[in-house]
Amino acid sequence: MKKNKVRFVAKHAEMLDLNYTLPQPAENFMPDWFNKVPPFVVEQNTTLLRRGTTKSCPRFSDTFKEGFIIPAPCDIWLKVDENGSWAWQTGNSYVECEIHSNDIMVDYLPKSSNVRQVFKLMLPFTIHTSKNIWIRQVPMFWNYNTDFHISYGQFNTNKIHQVNLQIHYTSDKDEILIKQGTPLAQYVPFRKEKFDIKLVKQKDKYKSAEAKYIYAVTSRFKGGYYHNLRD
Repeated sequence: MKKNKVRFVAKHAEMLDLNYTLPQPAENFMPDWFNKVPPFVVEQNTTLLRRGTTKSCPRFSDTFKEGFIIPAPCDIWLKVDENGSWAWQTGNSYVECEIHSNDIMVDYLPKSSNVRQVFKLMLPFTIHTSKNIWIRQVPMFWNYNTDFHISYGQFNTNKIHQVNLQIHYTSDKDEILIKQGTPLAQYVPFRKEKFDIKLVKQKDKYKSAEAKYIYAVTSRFKGGYYHNLRD
């Protein structure tokens, strides 16, 4: 296999006709609230002095463009009663669920987690990657969904090709409907390797690197990173 190759393999050819339900670049799923943020704000009592907003912060914009989003391939209905009973149903027989019994994890979580049940959603495609390329499964952190979230984790897609999403049911409602096309999780490929990590004393080379970074970023009222540092 060629280096850095990631292949999503659909188990059923019919799936390929519904593009918006297939894995796709993360930048296609910018949160609505982020899209509404203006690129800058005008300082009080001025007309020309503009300051960048969150939209110009690379911690946000770069993260929203990293990897792929896994959307819901069909409608997914989940139910959890107060007495602990549960049920699920999907709009397509290609997509199935299982349950993670609460004695596996949920019973040990702090109440603040708000997790009532964990469903395992089994998606009808697999992932194959080049050697040493793994996949990091990341919940949709910036969507502020109070009904559910997908668990964070990573897996070796050289050897493990199934795509199973663990849905943490956190809603205070007894049933929720996840509509087809809803972004479920962000999948980020990364190279599995060891790093030389140490805590060291500050030296001139570190001071110089920090000074250059600060100067480049603060030399513009907005967009210093993208104009002066971005590769």
